[in-house]
Amino acid sequence: MAAPERLPESERNVLLRRVDWRFLLQQDRSPVTFCSAPRLTRAVRLMTSSEAAAGRGEHDLAVIHAPTSRSLRAAAAALRPGGEIYLEQRVPRVRGHTRLRARLESAGLEDVRLYWSWPPPDRGRPQFWLPLDAPDAIEFFLSSRPRRGVHRLLRSLWRLGTRLGLTAPLAAIARTPGGAPREDVERVLRDSWASWGFGTPPARFSWLLLTGGRRSINKVVALVFAGREQKPHLAVKFARSVSEEAPLRREAETLRMLERDRPGLEGVPRVLFLERRCGRLALGESAVQGQPMLERLSHESFPELAAQVTSWLVELAGAKPARPAALWWSRLVEEPLREFEQTFGEGRGAELGRARSLLSRLDELPLVCEHRDCSPWNILVTDQGRLAVLDWESSEPSGLPALDLLYFLTHAAFLLEGALDSGHVREAYARMLDPTTSTGSVVRRCEESYCERLGLDWSAIRPLRLLCWIVHSSSEYRHLKLETAAAPERTALHSSLFFSLWEEELRKA
Repeated sequence: MAAPERLPESERNVLLRRVDWRFLLQQDRSPVTFCSAPRLTRAVRLMTSSEAAAGRGEHDLAVIHAPTSRSLRAAAAALRPGGEIYLEQRVPRVRGHTRLRARLESAGLEDVRLYWSWPPPDRGRPQFWLPLDAPDAIEFFLSSRPRRGVHRLLRSLWRLGTRLGLTAPLAAIARTPGGAPREDVERVLRDSWASWGFGTPPARFSWLLLTGGRRSINKVVALVFAGREQKPHLAVKFARSVSEEAPLRREAETLRMLERDRPGLEGVPRVLFLERRCGRLALGESAVQGQPMLERLSHESFPELAAQVTSWLVELAGAKPARPAALWWSRLVEEPLREFEQTFGEGRGAELGRARSLLSRLDELPLVCEHRDCSPWNILVTDQGRLAVLDWESSEPSGLPALDLLYFLTHAAFLLEGALDSGHVREAYARMLDPTTSTGSVVRRCEESYCERLGLDWSAIRPLRLLCWIVHSSSEYRHLKLETAAAPERTALHSSLFFSLWEEELRKA
């Protein structure tokens, strides 16, 4: 497999997303591939183990441009028994679904699966791959879409188009008969389904693939349906390239630790398996249902939601004794501070000295599990009104208190004011820290409540807030480096979000 990490993000992102459909294949390893689709050749090279090494009848996967009789014969001849074929049909046709399925089956292929992706893969970055032969997945997906105005009309038109077989673009995956398909993930599903409390496994699982996010490092998420209910039974997260596998392993480790040590903690997914699909790590978790907090957040709801998050973070922290700074300082303060000095510190010697002085005020603190991406877009509100927190990839199992709370409150305040879109984060940050403003009063109450309930001195909040931006600056540096596949320029570093917040915090110290 080629190394996508060496490509600039603008190119890497497009190519990796162009082959997100690979996570619908029933193979555990990087497939030996026969590709006759010119538009897909470069992207396929990033996911395949070889294009030319195998001979006739020895390939795991065939990728073709259009389902003609000639191309299907060539693809089938290239595949081993149990190998898979992937193709796209871009133009809508009357009874297109039925005709495409019939053409594949007449070519001797079986287990045909049809998907609709949008935006079209060759013209944009698809946000989802919807299985057209899975009514439960379709109803779940459509029910999650906006229900008013033009969205309601579009949903009705889509249903009509689907009944007529006019949906496009279409993607199809099918398999040659015989052989032993390499399908470790689905084998695990069948073998463990009953032990997970889901009852008898179905004859066939349906996969709804969600491929949103702005960057290539964003994970692909598959929701797995069993054909009985209009809700997924579990979610499977995939890393697009090898560099994104470590965060998935970290998430699995943290969630398993919480299940072992904090079995009564609500709102945390349960790890079900850690396997591979198409050469990439696949993390299976129990599906968590709820409405994204992002959709509920408003000036009116902010006080209640912020109080809920505060209480949940207190529960996550648990009743831990304070530990001397000597036990955690090197790992949790000194290491991120040195990294910050090396990446962002050029020309900022005086400010760095003041930062060290402020951080030196930290004394004994309890060690708690940090989520480290505790923001409204990673929190769901369940039908019962409780919170569920997703995406533990950045977590620190033994971290410092308050950092998650400070991160959440700041991002919630920015979302309320539209500061991230307008670029006025410094002004919004100043208002958030002012307890006489409506937002600032909520922030102060939550900080004081959190400190009181965990037995923290409120004076620790300011150095902890400064540390929060130092810690999160490392991910921002990686994102900036990803954009150019080189070290970011100084101007880009000093105009980044977390550096700006670090700078503002120092000004108020």
